Amino acid sequence: MGDFNMDHNDASVKFIQNKYLDTRLNADLVYGPNFTWEDFKFNVKGTEILDYIFYKKNDNVRCKSFNTIDDFYDFKYPSDHLPILAKFIIQ
Repeated sequence: MGDFNMDHNDASVKFIQNKYLDTRLNADLVYGPNFTWEDFKFNVKGTEILDYIFYKKNDNVRCKSFNTIDDFYDFKYPSDHLPILAKFIIQ
């Protein structure tokens, strides 16, 4: 997981997605904006997904939810990347 600084069309991201499950694409529930990089521009909607959480396919693990968190304070984000959160059910 982390800031890959590569969008979802990049060959390196595609390579990882062929080996691991992308929580954004495999969660039961996905919410929040459809971008993670906003470059400290609060009034301009971001367009790129650069941050990922991947997990190994396992019949006992399910990604329950994926959230891109867009909380802010004083009309500023705490970072140029929005944090992401994935919740799992492990049986």
